Amino acid sequence: MNYYSSEEVSEILRNLGANKVHIRSNSVRCACPVHAGDNGLGFAAWLDPLGVWRTTCFTGSCVSGSMLEWLCAKIHHTSVEAGTIWIAQLLGRNDLLVPDYEKDAFDLQVSELPPVCLYDNSAWKRLVEMYPHHEYWKGRGYSERITREFGLTFRSIDNRAIIPVTLGDGSFVGMMERTFDPTMPKYIWQSPNSEKGRFIFGAQQALARPLEIDGLRVVFMVEGSLDPIKPSDEGFPVIASQTNRFSAAQAQSLIGNWDLVIVIPDQDEAGLRLVKDVYRHAGPFLNVAVFNLPAPYKDMDDYPQEKLHALLTGLVEQWRIAFKTSSRYQRQMLITLS
Repeated sequence: MNYYSSEEVSEILRNLGANKVHIRSNSVRCACPVHAGDNGLGFAAWLDPLGVWRTTCFTGSCVSGSMLEWLCAKIHHTSVEAGTIWIAQLLGRNDLLVPDYEKDAFDLQVSELPPVCLYDNSAWKRLVEMYPHHEYWKGRGYSERITREFGLTFRSIDNRAIIPVTLGDGSFVGMMERTFDPTMPKYIWQSPNSEKGRFIFGAQQALARPLEIDGLRVVFMVEGSLDPIKPSDEGFPVIASQTNRFSAAQAQSLIGNWDLVIVIPDQDEAGLRLVKDVYRHAGPFLNVAVFNLPAPYKDMDDYPQEKLHALLTGLVEQWRIAFKTSSRYQRQMLITLS
């Protein structure tokens, strides 16, 4: 994360086209530079509890809690990387933390994603009605309540467990199919026009379980599509990358919704790659912490549900202590919880 003075924030906003800029104690008020508004109180840049400047448009809802780098990218129609470089050049600062990746720069462009939908909404709804709490989900120990909330169902015609994937607003983008044929892949992604690497699983359910620590919005991240189910049933916000990689497009889904992500990877080499990807793509804009499950547990779905509440509550408290005892520079680094 990058830190700025109120004067620097004022300079950035003016160069983005804002007028009627006024510096206050812990905020800067002005007219919205996104929709070129004229209400001098309609837009605010404000300090969050970490000392990071965020921006909100109160009149047009152009941005809501977005960081300055994100605002610059939106206005310039470019990537967050390019937006950060523009700020560094404007202020003459060579100490700003700039994303150093190029592969996913296109994914970070601030533009509307193409329309996506489940390939057959009516068929999925019929399946849910037929198998509201299938024996497969009962066998995994999932309650009927959580099974219904996530829309988990089963397709008996080809013997596949169905895991629908939705955006934060509840709109469908595809589904994961759990197969039981040893000659086929264990999980198959089905979507009309989008890859699973663009989306996180469980966003809608996690947003419905707000968790804050000292004003920071917290979310836990796991790897497998089914790993969020049990901790979500305990009331915690948990999302999954659906794969052992994490893309810049998925980072876009995190920024603005959460301030701290606690990664709980699978205990294998793939889990290490996930941690590196999250820190690479989300680290410049969010707080990132990592917790490694103790042996013999491989992932969250393998961890005893009766112990999950104590585990996750303890991790939040550990991060609180680690944050209070670390310097600003250390806060930009990866914090590993024990």
